[in-house]
Amino acid sequence: MPELRARTAGPHAGKEPAAVGERHPVLKGFDETDILPYGGTLEALHVDGGAKVLATFIPPFPVFPPEQVVMSEPRADSPGLIVNEVAGRGRVAFLPADLDRRFCRDNLADHAALLFFIAKTVEGARRVRLLILLEDFEGWTTGDEWGDDALRLDNDAAIIKAAIVGERRWKDQVFAFVARPFRKIPIEYFVSEVAARAWLNA
Repeated sequence: MPELRARTAGPHAGKEPAAVGERHPVLKGFDETDILPYGGTLEALHVDGGAKVLATFIPPFPVFPPEQVVMSEPRADSPGLIVNEVAGRGRVAFLPADLDRRFCRDNLADHAALLFFIAKTVEGARRVRLLILLEDFEGWTTGDEWGDDALRLDNDAAIIKAAIVGERRWKDQVFAFVARPFRKIPIEYFVSEVAARAWLNA
């Protein structure tokens, strides 16, 4: 990371790791905290040796009464953010924690900042292949914002092609939302993640 809790004000358990080294650029702006709100769940994953785990899941802990608000486990083995860089092949950022979906639901500034710096870090390498998974997608309401900056046409310069995975019934609406006819990059819709990944890597 490194974790910073050893040098923060307040009570300490004496087991805090030393805050040594610099944080990854993806975590820019989070220089005074080790914790980000989430609200979802995570499963354990096997992480390749060359990859870096920049965030892990904190198991639930009580939030009331105040005297019992203590994290019995400050970290778990479930990675929430993994990054890797392969020479000559570019950079990869993988979010097992679906912060993009949580941001759409909760609109938290910390989620927006982290997603922004992940995109900037990956963008700084080579052009990327974009995979979008529409899990638990339920469509839009008339009040939803259709001018989302994340879908601006000028982002296409950093993208080779994009694959969207979701239920077949949403295909036409999703294509309209991402303005597919006006994009300069190939965008395809799949009901199978395996098929989408095969197309992206072809």
